[in-house]
Amino acid sequence: MNCTYHLQNPITMICIAPHKYQYQRKLCVECLYEHNVSAKQTVVKKKFQEMIIDKFKESKFDDTSELTKQRMNFKSVLFQTENMLKKIWEELSESIKQVYDSIEQEYFNIINQGTNLAESSYHMLTQRNQSKLLLEPYQTIQMMRGIHI
Repeated sequence: MNCTYHLQNPITMICIAPHKYQYQRKLCVECLYEHNVSAKQTVVKKKFQEMIIDKFKESKFDDTSELTKQRMNFKSVLFQTENMLKKIWEELSESIKQVYDSIEQEYFNIINQGTNLAESSYHMLTQRNQSKLLLEPYQTIQMMRGIHI
């Protein structure tokens, strides 16, 4: 492979210096001179390839059974997490549905029974006031029906 800047020169070195910006890593002889890094921070292309292979061996990525095992463990954790989130979502949706069904039922009870609120108990009035049934019952129900629960 030849250098993209000096087309007549083959790539012979790889820069391993920590770069703050995106500098060229593949170097030909001329690039090495222009790059202004220490010779200790460059490696011959073949040696760099050996270093990478050694790193893979150290991390057991060359062992396909280990990689397969890790992949299966990851899939299992992902599947369990997905199921847990689905269950939480279903429980939350059901809980919200029950709350709004209760509000709707209370509203219809007030309408259909022709309840005389003056005769209702203190507890019943307080409960109805806290749930804001007297202020906006039907709007709340309709708004929540617009959200797919």
